[in-house]
Amino acid sequence: MEQWQVIAGVVATANAVAFVQVWIDKRRAEAGRYRLSERRLIAPVLLGGLPGLLLAMRRFRHKTRKRSFQLKLAAATVGFVGAVVVAGRLWLGGRGG
Repeated sequence: MEQWQVIAGVVATANAVAFVQVWIDKRRAEAGRYRLSERRLIAPVLLGGLPGLLLAMRRFRHKTRKRSFQLKLAAATVGFVGAVVVAGRLWLGGRGG
């Protein structure tokens, strides 16, 4: 399996996990049950799951007004993008690019 295939698989899985977690948390909120932590909801973003999380937030109308969650999400996104930039430079640096 090629390296890009592994990375694509991780990102696809992170998006699916993020989407499902938001759906579960929304259902639990409606039922008045124990909820998933914000840390757990945001964790897939660190592996590229931002599109899945944003899609689920919009689809289920969940966590769209909570400013503190949005700020944590923005911080996680900046962290992910920074890690991708650093990893890209290290990878390309090792290839003479």
